[in-house]
Amino acid sequence: MNKGTIVYLGGFELPDKNAAAHRVMSNAKILKHLGYNVVFVDVDKDLEYKKSVYQVKNLEDFTVWSQPYPKTHYQWLHYLRDISIVKKIEKNYPNIKMVICYNYPSIALRKIQKYFSNKNVKVVSDCTEWYDTSGMNLLSKMIKGLDSFYRMRILQKKVDGIIVISNLLDNYYMGHTKTLLLPPLVDVRESKWKINYALNGEEINFVYAGSPSRNKDKLNEIIKILAKFIDKNFKFKIVGITKEEYLLKNQNHELLLKNMKEKIVFIGRVSHQESIRIVKESDFSVFYRESNRMTNAGFPTKFVESISCGIPVISTDTSDLKEYIIDGENGYLTKNNNIKELQNIFDVIFRLKREHVNKMKELTQKSNFFSHDNYISEMDQFLDEIQNNIE
Repeated sequence: MNKGTIVYLGGFELPDKNAAAHRVMSNAKILKHLGYNVVFVDVDKDLEYKKSVYQVKNLEDFTVWSQPYPKTHYQWLHYLRDISIVKKIEKNYPNIKMVICYNYPSIALRKIQKYFSNKNVKVVSDCTEWYDTSGMNLLSKMIKGLDSFYRMRILQKKVDGIIVISNLLDNYYMGHTKTLLLPPLVDVRESKWKINYALNGEEINFVYAGSPSRNKDKLNEIIKILAKFIDKNFKFKIVGITKEEYLLKNQNHELLLKNMKEKIVFIGRVSHQESIRIVKESDFSVFYRESNRMTNAGFPTKFVESISCGIPVISTDTSDLKEYIIDGENGYLTKNNNIKELQNIFDVIFRLKREHVNKMKELTQKSNFFSHDNYISEMDQFLDEIQNNIE
């Protein structure tokens, strides 16, 4: 039964070039299961930026309309307010029931709300971040700051419903509009989640897979901690950044890395499939984040992927991670986001026997927390309430 079309648009790069792409694909599979036709509008960095330029392609069971990714200030100013592609899609799909806007620019979001206000099309936001402007130049800080303020504090309280990624956002919007809490999800039927690698020997294999930044993951803090355990038997694989890229921002670590020799392995950027394979060949996934509004409003995709791979996680207690981690069973969390506590966790891990580590991996594999099948009924109820204006 076809219930109509849902348009899902945002700055994701399908099928798997950023974390946003993985989130919307999993959510769209739920929508497809519920009987909706899903049409994506994503961005493509390979397309030349021109007004009214787009590319249409098929991806699995979905149609994708790709817009060029803006690069210059002028292009960004156009992109932030342009909804011409939405109007174009409306002409091609006569039975649009809903538009889901993923972390969408505020001016464009307001235009979409106004455009569909008398067309019986519901407008929903998918909100996964509360952006931080620290580290940006003055112009970017002004544009991003104003955009985030208007969208987060005003517009998204007036949409027909909002899908949120964390309890912090759920609590913030509850009472203003209908909310649905969805962590990042995966399709456990895909083969990449089913292959497991049994490790033997006493070497502990750690992995970091992501894109470290000044405002999020503090990869340098993890390396400094591991340097204190140089006499231990371990290897730390770093996916997503090269050694040269790391040293550009951490020049004082050149001697430290030299002393650690083969214990630290920089792999650089790889395909998502390859990244998952490397995670699966590890014992623990590790990342460190400070606890602040940005990290608590979001939810780390790398955490979901590691747990779904059956790999326990070592991390700081941010977002909703404590709802999924039991210390010593499927990972370890610091209680106060403290570097010293993180060091103590590594000290505990280096005392574990291989049998204990493998048991933790087995328990993690069985958890199945993030299968999108777990949220089908909740999504169905959310959509029903929005479409029927149920209070």
